[in-house]
Amino acid sequence: MSHWGAGLLAAGIAWVSNRFVVKFLGEKAIIGVIPWWEETLKTGIALFSGASLLFTHGVFGLVEAFYDYFTAPSWGVLAGFLSMLSHWFYGFITLFVYKQTSSWLGGILCASLLHVFWNYLMAVVSRKN
Repeated sequence: MSHWGAGLLAAGIAWVSNRFVVKFLGEKAIIGVIPWWEETLKTGIALFSGASLLFTHGVFGLVEAFYDYFTAPSWGVLAGFLSMLSHWFYGFITLFVYKQTSSWLGGILCASLLHVFWNYLMAVVSRKN
């Protein structure tokens, strides 16, 4: 599978499952569940399909960027840009940690922690606006 297919598959699964989780857990899911799930999905699908890890994360970020742009017109361009950049960065962190430790789990955990922190910051910022 190409990185396009892997990224689109991960984004589609995340979109459906994230809506379900947020419906039941509310904002807590955005900080406490979704980052772990998304990092596991992106990396897992890339690894199992043989797709590029970095490009899979990048495609996922691109899909999220379009979603942000169309659902938040007032700040969608910035949100979209940050989505692309952050998801690519999570992929980079995952790969970097893997190369240092030979542990995909370690890479996913490190990227997930950064993703949790980022989502927390965004939740705080959005509450203030």
